[in-house]
Amino acid sequence: MQAHPSKKDEPVKESGDENSVFTVHFTEQPTIDNNFQPAFATQSHGNEATSTQLMGATRRSIKDFKLRSYQEELAQPAYNGKNTIICAPTGSGKTFVALSICDHHLKSLPKGQKGKVVFMATKVPVYEQQKRIFYEYFENTEYKVEGFSGEENENVPVGMKIEDSDIIILTPQILVNCLTDGSVPSLSIFTLLIFDECHNTIGHHPYNVLMFQYLDLKIGCPGEKLPQIIGLTASVGTGKSRSLMDAVIYISKLCANLDIEEISTVKKNVEELERVVYKPEKCICETRQREQDPFAEVIRKIMAEIEQMAKSVFPHIETMSNIQNRQYGTKQYEQWIVSTQKACYTLQLEDKIKESHICSALFTYTEHLRKFNDALIINDDARTKDALEFLENFFSNIRNGTFTETEQELAKKFEESKLLIATSVADEGIDIPACNLVLLYEYVGNVTKMIQVRGRGRAKDSKCFLVTSKKEQATRERNNLLCETLMNEAVVQVQKQDKKHFLEQSLRFQKDEKKQRDFLKNFKPRELSEENKRLLCLKCKTFACNTDDIRVIQVSHHTVISEDFKDRYFTKPHSNPGTFNGYKKQHKIYCKNTKCGEDWGISGTYLQFQDIPLIKIDKFVVENADGSQKYFNKWVKVTFKMKEFNLEEIQTSFSANSE
Repeated sequence: MQAHPSKKDEPVKESGDENSVFTVHFTEQPTIDNNFQPAFATQSHGNEATSTQLMGATRRSIKDFKLRSYQEELAQPAYNGKNTIICAPTGSGKTFVALSICDHHLKSLPKGQKGKVVFMATKVPVYEQQKRIFYEYFENTEYKVEGFSGEENENVPVGMKIEDSDIIILTPQILVNCLTDGSVPSLSIFTLLIFDECHNTIGHHPYNVLMFQYLDLKIGCPGEKLPQIIGLTASVGTGKSRSLMDAVIYISKLCANLDIEEISTVKKNVEELERVVYKPEKCICETRQREQDPFAEVIRKIMAEIEQMAKSVFPHIETMSNIQNRQYGTKQYEQWIVSTQKACYTLQLEDKIKESHICSALFTYTEHLRKFNDALIINDDARTKDALEFLENFFSNIRNGTFTETEQELAKKFEESKLLIATSVADEGIDIPACNLVLLYEYVGNVTKMIQVRGRGRAKDSKCFLVTSKKEQATRERNNLLCETLMNEAVVQVQKQDKKHFLEQSLRFQKDEKKQRDFLKNFKPRELSEENKRLLCLKCKTFACNTDDIRVIQVSHHTVISEDFKDRYFTKPHSNPGTFNGYKKQHKIYCKNTKCGEDWGISGTYLQFQDIPLIKIDKFVVENADGSQKYFNKWVKVTFKMKEFNLEEIQTSFSANSE
């Protein structure tokens, strides 16, 4: 298609103007480019081909696609064998650039050398699309294509299939797992690795875990043959950079993580790129908040009363958290609740009955405060009716549970207040001025998210709106726009660096990171205690089981083999039964204390054994022999030893009934 230059941006039209409606779909997922229009040139008899025509042309002629000039420019460093980040806007056809690089790579290898390419996508829907494109392009060629994702690789010998394939499309964790279990011996068996959304190569993301192994080979085994690296992204990001120098360092470290030699951007063919990929105008619309909000007034009053009830039970509640400056209906208030609950988990008093009563009451009060706080946030962002329905659903679920005296008291307070709420306009919404397109409603991410999201508006003259009543959201989005400018300037600075200096600096970064990784590897792991400990219910501090009775099933699941444990919980049918790792989930289990009813986990069938409970450690407090208590939110953090699930031992603890 011969695209036409876009008109100069026009002001936003008021409601009622002609041609003022645009349809743009928003998702937080990485790009799934179903409109392949930018990917290669096609002919059109009209002035402009529709997306449907273009998609049809794509499906018919994907094998014969021809890159545009700007795409050839993007691919050139990779054609030359350099490790390259290809940074280009969403919708510019980076997938097809990668396809061309893959094809060129396989055909350019010396005679007798066999290529092996991996294309990685972080999200399954994107993986599915890329797999389809690669399958179609390389169909009926000498190259064998295979695809794997976490959702479809059960009972598949992935390592063997990788060995037998030329082009492999997968999600990165699959490759990490294969390297860990040895089914793929080394990254050196590959000749080209392509990282889609490569800006994720930071921290302990699977991309970076793979590159740790690559860099260990590069630094530790200098003679080892390594694959070429290609990264694809619409935005390399700036992290937490506040200056141009910070941004340059951030991008340089990303390049070091990927062992990049060059960042490829469009310079010579900018006009062609701008004709093909339209950059939507970004508009920020700050709306007014409600002048009168009776719902919020009533809910704040209820919350103040609940706080007083909590103080009457435990006057020192204010000292349980360091978060003092908090307002109802904010994230800070949510953080105060979480902080207070954590302190409550390990609250210890000489009078254990009093301790149980106080902890149970405080837990109930703070959970209700959390829900009322959520309702205020919903009321801010949506309709009062939605916030009210949210609370009604919450109290309805409580009534279907144990419904303790404290909960009855709080439910009564809510029902009384509903009479006041009902007098307000229950379906009142936020007054949003008329505009051409609302794309983002109270949604702000980082600069990378902003660029990805904006790229969804690919229609000519499209506009991207952020609608918010929160000044901090608008400020953050304006900061993102500044960060985008900062990022673009930083990329140019990185590209201008002397190549020798750039590569030497990159190697220093890589060696420093390797030193840190090696130090952590050699760090002596903590010793686990063999001493028996007691698990107490998180909410009411009732004894649940001994740690000596916990058994580990398939590394990550934990059951209790003591028959007495079943006397300490009651069950309800699970609302979402199913099977995972050979375990058939059937029921939810709850603390049997009539004043508690805390959710402890699930029960179901495993192998031939019925009513096998699986418990969640974050629903318990661990009590040591000296009476001290500790809370763990994950099993990997516990400090006590646990035995493996053993069939012979279990036969004496559970009734073995064949299904």
